[in-house]
Amino acid sequence: MPKISSFNLNNLFIKYAVKIAVSTVVSVILLNSIISFILLKLDIDLSVCRYCGVFVCVVSSFIISYFSVGGFKNNLMPLAFVSVLPLMIFTLINHFVNNGEAIILIIKLFLIILSVFLSSVFSLKRKKR
Repeated sequence: MPKISSFNLNNLFIKYAVKIAVSTVVSVILLNSIISFILLKLDIDLSVCRYCGVFVCVVSSFIISYFSVGGFKNNLMPLAFVSVLPLMIFTLINHFVNNGEAIILIIKLFLIILSVFLSSVFSLKRKKR
């Protein structure tokens, strides 16, 4: 078994941070584009957008946490929660800027935590194969 050096740890941390940033940006932009295209084509009322935002946050958090813990074998749950912190901060800022309803924010945060838990379970099952 090779010796772990501090250079490898720095490299691993940088890769982890890049995975978090890229997966956050790509998943949020892609899912928002798909949802907005669907809303436009089906001519759905814009009051539905706040509920579509819940869907986007939950699916994005699953995608982010699933792909960001890909290179790790241990501590998947804490690493998955750390990977979703930028999305949670984005959600909080978006809520306060747009004067959203508090119940929707609570539901978003609860579902984000639940999806992170599920993605870490799926990642653990993927590792055991």
